[in-house]
Amino acid sequence: MEFILNEEQAMLKAMARDFLEKECPKMLVRELMERDNGHSAELWKKMADVGWLGLTIPEEYGGAGMTFRDLTVLCEEMGRAMLPSAFLPSLVLAGMPILDAGSAQLKQEMLPKLCRGEAIFTAAVAEEDGDFWAEGVQMQAIRQENEYVLNGSKLFVPNAAAADYILVAARTGRRGGDPEDGITLFLVDTSEWGVYVAPLQTMDETRKQYELTLTQLAVPNKYIVGEVGKGWQILKKAAMQMTAALCADAVGGGQWVLDTTVTYVKDRVQFGVVIGSFQAIKHKCAD
Repeated sequence: MEFILNEEQAMLKAMARDFLEKECPKMLVRELMERDNGHSAELWKKMADVGWLGLTIPEEYGGAGMTFRDLTVLCEEMGRAMLPSAFLPSLVLAGMPILDAGSAQLKQEMLPKLCRGEAIFTAAVAEEDGDFWAEGVQMQAIRQENEYVLNGSKLFVPNAAAADYILVAARTGRRGGDPEDGITLFLVDTSEWGVYVAPLQTMDETRKQYELTLTQLAVPNKYIVGEVGKGWQILKKAAMQMTAALCADAVGGGQWVLDTTVTYVKDRVQFGVVIGSFQAIKHKCAD
């Protein structure tokens, strides 16, 4: 397996670092942590202008058509900058499932909006038990002619207060004892009546999370992503991709901590010498 970045990936990494150092300083991170929705429309537009929001979306929908590995290179730099953003929920949790399983009409309607930064997306799966598993999906979706009516609540929905669309997992049925059967994905327009969002107090204020409540929300059939009753396989793939992207993000954050620490121990003087010369400090840096 080749772990060295190719020329295009190296350019993406350098460009991302320069962009984020300029557009996402720690002062902005702290400011966005204080905002109720944790979102900067100005920064979002700039990310769209450089092609990040559609990085793995094909060019026919306005994306850059790059690979998932390219995405992880970008995620590493975002982690280094502690970027507070709906980027990963929009692209990985919602955009890529729409690309993989959405109808041709849904792709043409939604993916260009994502790529141009005209809409923010996220996904809502977990419920009362707070876990990501099929048995936990209990929200009901009842069919009525050419639409489904959704009722229930979701927890830990990332960036819901800033989102224009939320990919919601709901139960349309179940055959036998398989909890993965009968879960359907609906793309919900947050401007519709019956959509309510409330903030949750969580540990990481750079990743705002919310409770989503749907009350008698009617969703037309055209906004179903994938086949009715077969949405869990789509979600499992999205969860694996999100996990990989978050790992890359964490690596970038960890590298920033290491780089900053090493720089500090080379500069900080105590007892007339730099503290990096102390054996105990050397061991911690090596670890």
